[in-house]
Amino acid sequence: RLSPRGREAKKLTMKRQNWPINDMSDLKVPALDVALGSDPESVPGILRLPRDIIELVGEFLQTTSFSHSCSIAWHWLQGQHLSFHIWDPYIKHTVEAIRTRVASVRTLTLRVEGNDVSCNDLAPLTAWQDTICMHTLTCYLRGAKLMHVCSPLIEALSAAPQLQTLTFSLRDPAVKDEDALAALATLKSVPQLRHLTLDLDYNRIRKGAVQALGALCEAPALQSLTILLRGNSIGQEDIEALAQLERAPALRVLVLDLGSKRLEAGEARALAALGQSPSLEALTLTLPVGSALTPEDTHHFGSMLAPALRCVELDLRGCLMTAGGARSLALLKRAPVLEILRLELQSNQLGPGDAEALAELNAAPLLQTLVLNLENNMLRTEGAQAIAELSYCPSLTALTLDLGHNGIEIGGSVVLAKYLSVARQLRALHLCLHRNALGPKDAEALADLSHSPALETLTLDLQGNRLEPKGAVPFLALREAPTLHTLTLYLTSTGLGPSDTAALTALRDR
Repeated sequence: RLSPRGREAKKLTMKRQNWPINDMSDLKVPALDVALGSDPESVPGILRLPRDIIELVGEFLQTTSFSHSCSIAWHWLQGQHLSFHIWDPYIKHTVEAIRTRVASVRTLTLRVEGNDVSCNDLAPLTAWQDTICMHTLTCYLRGAKLMHVCSPLIEALSAAPQLQTLTFSLRDPAVKDEDALAALATLKSVPQLRHLTLDLDYNRIRKGAVQALGALCEAPALQSLTILLRGNSIGQEDIEALAQLERAPALRVLVLDLGSKRLEAGEARALAALGQSPSLEALTLTLPVGSALTPEDTHHFGSMLAPALRCVELDLRGCLMTAGGARSLALLKRAPVLEILRLELQSNQLGPGDAEALAELNAAPLLQTLVLNLENNMLRTEGAQAIAELSYCPSLTALTLDLGHNGIEIGGSVVLAKYLSVARQLRALHLCLHRNALGPKDAEALADLSHSPALETLTLDLQGNRLEPKGAVPFLALREAPTLHTLTLYLTSTGLGPSDTAALTALRDR
């Protein structure tokens, strides 16, 4: 037998199961309403916080769950952060529920799926001028016809007076034609839009269609833009159009993932113009694996020296770069305010000369964080020794260096370890040397990192080398590192013996 409170809870549960909406603000608990009355602070709650703090936490989390944490949060936050799932057979009912809440909602998430949704079903959601408080909208569209159906909804967003953050996830073919992408280009007219994410992965978009998105450079307040295009076909005209984003007046952060179809030599060159934007502070470019990059192409990327550019991330893995192809990337050392640099150069054909050139990045005056992935190239021992001069960078505090599968012979890491152990500002080091031919001599040299004056976090990946029995014993010296507090060792398939197990156990139990 259920108590009266239990029967009330059961009714609410049954009603919730038949209610296709994730918001529960319409479900009233009579006892709670009476207890709250006009003074919710009089009711004991889990959160003993002022109202403004609770509202700020709600703004940060942007989830319906926080309003359910206690009675006070429920009273203050219900109806502000909503999530709805629009699908058959509850389409009309759900859309009407959204329409009645738009005046108070601050963050709204819509999940629309299926091929039974029509333009008429979503027509009530074009009245965005009534969303006087909404600053964040997230839409997930799943269905082959949905982009066409939702185009009127998207075009009407220009009337949303306070919308600042907008995310559209349109994966798995929701976009079918140029008209659909033209609808996304109209987002340039949203007056207060500051942050925009367009996930267009795996839509099989044809060459020439993406150029419509170049119109986003006219968005007056846009500060961060992410466009994901994996699994599509990108042509020269599309790249030239996207390069026009350099003219966006307020753009500070730009992320472009240019899909899976390889680019021919010279096609990606126009993107280097993005590095000349006077307002851009962070730029991330991902080129398709298999693209053909010539030394002239990389020279253009190395010339991205915008006056405000603080963070550059270039993913050029598998771009058929031959020996000498990465030399021009060292020109980034001239970027006046560059602080964070990530270069993904794995699976090319780079040689020792490229490593020597990239070591010149140590002249970057303000560089603090460097991620340099050179896995699966042809650096050899000479390249490993040349790259050691990165340790001379006076401002570098965090270094991730991947030299795995580069044919480095026994003793090839000795010079590298020696230089890194005296880097005066280095606090975090992630060094990957897996799948080479290193031996016990290298383990002894790497153990000298215990003399590093500032190192706090150290990760060493030596998997697939030839350390042999007792090869891990020298790492016991790392216990004496003056500032080291986090150590991670990867030693799989290195030929270690029982004495190494005891040494590593002693190191762990420091």
